[in-house]
This record gives sequence, structure tokens and C-alpha cells, in this order.
Amino acid sequence: MTERLELLIVEDKAEEANQAKLEAKKLGLTNLAVAQNLEQAFELLDLNPQYIASDLFFPAGNLDVREYVERFLPLYQEYEQKTFPEIKAGILHRVIKGYEEMGISMEKYERDWLPIVGKPMGEEYIEMIRDHIHLRKDYSKFVKFQGVKQAIKDGSNLPLGIPLMEKAKERGIPIVIVTSTYHHDHAFEPVSSLITVPYYDTLIGEDNKTKNWQAGINALFQERR
Repeated sequence: MTERLELLIVEDKAEEANQAKLEAKKLGLTNLAVAQNLEQAFELLDLNPQYIASDLFFPAGNLDVREYVERFLPLYQEYEQKTFPEIKAGILHRVIKGYEEMGISMEKYERDWLPIVGKPMGEEYIEMIRDHIHLRKDYSKFVKFQGVKQAIKDGSNLPLGIPLMEKAKERGIPIVIVTSTYHHDHAFEPVSSLITVPYYDTLIGEDNKTKNWQAGINALFQERR
């Protein structure tokens, strides 16, 4: 009789997967498997693993991601509207726009003048002025969020740990999420309410860049004991 798979690790980065296996072996777990994408994870799920430790964002493999894009993209769009609302044009915007009459476009003001004028006032002041130039709250963060949202839209970076978590729970398989995506990160926040199992987002190691597989797998092992 084939021994039941003890732990399924879902992680697309080899170095992180090796770290997860190392932590599992410290706890006496030997029958392990690693899935690098959701397609492989679903296939290994049919082996009925006792436990699962999974990353949150990882590739889909050859699976069609359209259903996941359709599910998650509206959450990121809603989060964008709530977190980075438009700002009405006020006196600051009108004053800066007035420089256009002197041949200084708003783009040039932001690029060349704002770092000089704003330096004595500090970074918060500069960001506040930038918000009013673009009429968008937290404009710099908004720009970064566009990359997050685009990766959801094109399916290149989806929180596929969530559908995996849901299937595991349907089958009664304990699962934890181990991720490098901080729980207040703009990639995490839009889907945070969907994660209904323990998750570990603290980074460890000498460079604080390694996912905390130790904590996640230990939590599963405590359940076993």
C-alpha cells in the first residue's frame, strides 16, 4: 500500500520550496511533494495529502485563468476606488496649473521644481503636492498599485492560494498560507477577507527575505500532535 502523502508544499520558487521541505523534515515529515503551480497542486490534491502549506501568489500552470481573473479583478478595482479616490481640484492644483502660463507644464513642475521647492518641507509635503497635481489620493502608491492590478488583469500574478485553500477545506485537509506578501500590502488587502485559514507573512532569515515556513508547518504539526 502506498503511504499517504504527509505534506503538499505549493511554492514556485525552488529556494523557498527547499526551505519548506527542510522545515518539514525537522518535524519528522518525510513523505513530501512540491507543486510549482495550481495545475500541479490540484493533481496532487487527488492523492489526499494530510496537510498543505501553500504560498498565496503562484502560477496557474496550463489551467485557464479567466475564471480567476473574473473573480479577483473586481475586488482589486473596488479596493482601488476606496483606497485611492480622486481629489477635487482645489487651490493647490489651480496654483500649480497657473505656472503653465509661464511655460512650465505640470509635468515639468513635478519633475524639476517640486523636489527643490518641497525638500525643506519633507517627503510628506512633496507627496501631498503630488496628490494635488494628479488629483489622486496617495498618487505614488496608486501608480505602484497599477502594476499589481495589471498582473491580476492579465493573469500573470493571481492569488491562487485562495482557490486551493477552498478545495482543501472542502476535502477536510488542513492548510496554511505562507507568503511574503505582507497583510497590509496592496496586493493582499483586496482579497484578505477571503483567506479563512492561518497565514504567515513574516519574513525571516539573515536578510529577512525568506518566508516563514517554520511557523506555518509547525502550526500544522501541532494539529497533528
